[in-house]
Amino acid sequence: MIAQNSPETWLQSELSALLVTIHDVLDAWARLPFDCPWTRKPPADHYLLMLKGMEEQLLRMWVRMQRKQWNVLVSEVLAWNGSQKRMPNGVLRNYYSCLQSISLNVSEDEELNQAFPKTWSGFLIRSICSEHYLLKRCAELEDEFVSEELQNLCGNYLKCMQVLHQVEPRELCSSFFTLLSPFTRESVFLTDYPSLSPGNLSSTEISSFAGDLLSSKDWQPKTKDYLQLLRKNS
Repeated sequence: MIAQNSPETWLQSELSALLVTIHDVLDAWARLPFDCPWTRKPPADHYLLMLKGMEEQLLRMWVRMQRKQWNVLVSEVLAWNGSQKRMPNGVLRNYYSCLQSISLNVSEDEELNQAFPKTWSGFLIRSICSEHYLLKRCAELEDEFVSEELQNLCGNYLKCMQVLHQVEPRELCSSFFTLLSPFTRESVFLTDYPSLSPGNLSSTEISSFAGDLLSSKDWQPKTKDYLQLLRKNS
């Protein structure tokens, strides 16, 4: 029987919490209510591959823990840690590719480029404000009436995007490698976002909406404001 305050108990607790976080993001990704081409391009595709790589390793560790195969667990973690450093599609490589892509990511709208920082949060907000499918749907509206279906699409989209926003790549990657550190005896230093000039957060409709969104604990009720922004920019 494992003692309540033992290292094994800590590991199980931290691993479970990290798996729940990753599964929440993967579930939100799968529930995006329409096709979003940006999810298949950098930096989002690197973020997704990073998540899946973490999930695979954590599930493997979970199985060994449940079977009390601690020696096998240690050996497998060390082997995985060594191999993933050399893999072009490893967790760490996808993390750095994600950060690099964020620093290079630009929108077709110059106002969006100037308004938001080159961070994961800034990338997601730019994606929300320039979502082509919703802009197209709003451009097709002939009067002030907005169907319940379109309102639900926008609300569900914001709900999913909030989950993605809450799980920032650097924090997630840091938690993951901290969990592995008792086995690897390594402290992984993760480069932060490149130091770039801050965005011009002037008082525009887009920056005002973004500020309200980021300060809200629940994004879904912002659907009405989101639709107004989309209609004015469609």
